[in-house]
Amino acid sequence: MLKITSFAKLAGTTRRTLIFYDQKDLFKPALIDENGYRYYDYDYDQLYQFEFINSMRHFGLSIEEIKEILSEQDGVILDQYLSDYQLKLQGEIKQLQVLDKLLEERKTLQTFQFDSLPLNMVTVTQQKAEEFWCTDREADCQPEDIAKLYANFTNELGDVATMASGKSGFMTYLKLDNPNDYMDAPFRFIKECSSYKTKGLITKIERESGRYLTIKVKNTSNDIIKGLTELKDYSNQKQMTLSDDLWQINTDAHLISNAASEEGILQYKILN
Repeated sequence: MLKITSFAKLAGTTRRTLIFYDQKDLFKPALIDENGYRYYDYDYDQLYQFEFINSMRHFGLSIEEIKEILSEQDGVILDQYLSDYQLKLQGEIKQLQVLDKLLEERKTLQTFQFDSLPLNMVTVTQQKAEEFWCTDREADCQPEDIAKLYANFTNELGDVATMASGKSGFMTYLKLDNPNDYMDAPFRFIKECSSYKTKGLITKIERESGRYLTIKVKNTSNDIIKGLTELKDYSNQKQMTLSDDLWQINTDAHLISNAASEEGILQYKILN
C-alpha cells in the first residue's frame, strides 16, 4: 500500500487535497492505521476513482453532486450533470467572446472626432444622425442625485452596454439666452446606442444630423458656463437660430467626475 504522500505524487495531486476529500467523505483511503496514517491501494481502481472525482471537480460539480453520482452509479445522472455543465460553459464562452470584442473596441476607439478641436474656440461642425440611450428627464442637479440617477442608468444598461465604446454625456434642456441657468437646467444622461443588449428597457433619443455650433471646454461648472457664453455671443454675431437642446459629449471614455470626462463638447443644432 502507498502512504498518502506517495499516492498524491502518483495521482498528480497534493496531500492536502486527499485529506480534504477524506474529511468530506468523498474519497477515502483504503486503510487508516492506529496512528492515523492514511494508506491507499496501489491499484488502478482507486487511482481511477480519484481521477474521476478530480475531473468532476474541474467540471465545476460540487462535492455533494459528485457524491450523488457515485452513490447512484448511474451514467444517466452523470450525463445530465455534464449536459448542464456544457450549457453553462457555452454561455460563459459566449460572454467571454462578447467581452473580448468589447475590450478590443475600447482599445481602438478611446477618443472621438473631437480630440483635434482646440479648447474654448467656437466652431461649426457637421454631425451625422446618432441614436442614444438616455435616462428620464431630471431637474435636480445636486451631486448625490446625479450619482443616484447615473447608477440607475448604468444598472439598466448592464455592464457590457455601459462599457461599450461610443459617445456618452448629457442632453440638457437649456435655451442659450442665459447661460447662467445651466446649473438648474433639466438634463438626461446619454450613451450612444450599440449592438450590445441592455439589461432593461431604456428610452432612446435621436440627435439629428446637421450643422452644430460647437465648443470644447473643461468639464467644470465655470468653464461650461463660459463656453455657453461664447456660443451665445457667436450665435448673436452670426444671427444664428439655435435649438434649445444642449448636447454635452464627453471627449473620451475615461470619466472622472459626475459621469463626465476631463473635457467636454458643448453643441447646439443650427436651425437656419
